[in-house]
Amino acid sequence: MCFRAREAACESKCKTKEFQSESKHFERVKLAFIMGKVTRIEVFGAAITILLAVPIRWQRDSFGGWRWSLRVLFQPVGRAWWVGVSGWFAKPFAIGNDDCRGNWMKMEMNTRQDRRYRGEQPKRFLALGDSYTIGTSVAIDERWPRQLVERLREVSIDFEEPTIIAKHGWTTNDLLNGIEAAKPTGSFRLVSLLIGVNNQYDGLEENDYVRELDALLGMASRFAGGVPARVMVLSIPDWSVTPFAIERDQAAIRNEIERFNERKKSCADQFGAQFVDVTPVSRQAGDDTSLLAADGLHPSAKMYAAWCELALPAVHRALLSC
Repeated sequence: MCFRAREAACESKCKTKEFQSESKHFERVKLAFIMGKVTRIEVFGAAITILLAVPIRWQRDSFGGWRWSLRVLFQPVGRAWWVGVSGWFAKPFAIGNDDCRGNWMKMEMNTRQDRRYRGEQPKRFLALGDSYTIGTSVAIDERWPRQLVERLREVSIDFEEPTIIAKHGWTTNDLLNGIEAAKPTGSFRLVSLLIGVNNQYDGLEENDYVRELDALLGMASRFAGGVPARVMVLSIPDWSVTPFAIERDQAAIRNEIERFNERKKSCADQFGAQFVDVTPVSRQAGDDTSLLAADGLHPSAKMYAAWCELALPAVHRALLSC
């Protein structure tokens, strides 16, 4: 078959369901690499690569051209995946917890340009919460929902700018009212919920907190297309270690936050949502002031970046949920 005929045939195949199914495989393996779940794999030379590859395919790359690609079975992932290979000899590459993102970008698999070619739309992210979600005392781009979206975009998982419904000082009841006022529409691929610190700070009843949290989880699930696994619940950070709490009963604050978080995790588990425990990281601010914003209470961009790291496995599960 001549080059032009082969290119036309491949372009036609890009529109078939089979290609869309392979696209889904791209998303799955890419997420596995991002989360560091893949055991370190090192492939040296074309001979080893060819032994792992069945068959060789002619595939469109991220720049609109065409190249040979190999379908490779990685046992740690348990599926067959595509790896782009340039020329006759494969260059050595390694994938591990530390360098998986960089190597993934070098492989140029399933890039944003590829998805636009297939007509896929960016995913939507709804973040619900209080001052920790709105990012009090940090720049807009330093809020953890914004950082998470940018982190995913770096590895070609395309998200729109996050929709944030949150305000400084909000309790669970305030958030319920805020959602009713905002009336978000459409379905979201990911919904986060971080609320409760102001319930603890104001001394509100834990039973009321649980009741309102259940209502918020129900709302979040509806926003997530009725899939609870797409809801990501974050624990309440421990502000007892901050300078703001120096003249307060820090032990009592810590114990109250632990009780609230136990109730929150129980609700999330029963509901089938993802739970992300950011509380231990928040306690590191007692020894590292760079984890705190200028107000001495709220997290800095550095701490929010650490939250994103902790949230990635939950995002992984959420994006793979049906």
